[in-house]
Amino acid sequence: MMLASQGHISRKDVANAYLFFGIQPKHESFVSDDHIIGQFRARLPDVGRLQENEMRSALRTLGQARRSSLIKQAASDSKQFDWRLNVGATWC
Repeated sequence: MMLASQGHISRKDVANAYLFFGIQPKHESFVSDDHIIGQFRARLPDVGRLQENEMRSALRTLGQARRSSLIKQAASDSKQFDWRLNVGATWC
C-alpha cells in the first residue's frame, strides 16, 4: 500500500471510490469517464456540503487512478461551471 499523504492511492481506496458511485470495481474497464462523472453530477443536487466533499474526494481518487483529466476537473472546486445549479458561473 502506498502513502496517501504523498499523493498515492491504494487499490482499496480505488475500489471504495468505485463503490461510492455504485460501480463494481471489477467492471471498471467497462465504465467510461463520462459515466462516472454523470453519477457524480446526478447525486450532487441531493447532498449536503459534507457529503459533497466526500463525493469529490472519491471522484479525485478515480481521476488519479484512471489518469483522467476530465474526472479530476469535475472533482475540482475551482471549476467554471456550477453543476448543482446547472448554469454557467464565474469564479473569482
